[in-house]
Amino acid sequence: MRRVYLAGPINGLTVSQATAWRNHAALLLEYTDFECIDPLRGKISMHADGDRLMDGYDNLFSDDKSVIARDLYDIDRADVLLLNTRWANSASLGSLVELGYAKCRNIPIVTVIDNEGPWAHSAWVRVPSTFIAESLEDATDIIRTL
Repeated sequence: MRRVYLAGPINGLTVSQATAWRNHAALLLEYTDFECIDPLRGKISMHADGDRLMDGYDNLFSDDKSVIARDLYDIDRADVLLLNTRWANSASLGSLVELGYAKCRNIPIVTVIDNEGPWAHSAWVRVPSTFIAESLEDATDIIRTL
């Protein structure tokens, strides 16, 4: 079984915005030899302020250092990184670090870019990406062919 790390903005999004596309990606890849690694697994209850997601954690088990260590470990275990930039209000520092980390580890990167959003024309996103897709469906089609 190969693994896909589901990268994308979290801070400032609603729980629904941050989880819906990840759940949809998992469904699109359900009957393939890919399983999805969701960085939000086990974090929603300690990462949400009402329905808004935010940076920082107040749970001893989930301090910032531990969360980042787990996310980077998850990327190390991944065969491909799927970066979805749709719904992003602004560029996400965490997503950019994940993108750069995956690039340095020679992990293929499939990036979904909204041509209207804050990421649309950034060389810092486009250049490290192995493939650019306009939709999540296109991105998962690319992943299935890897």
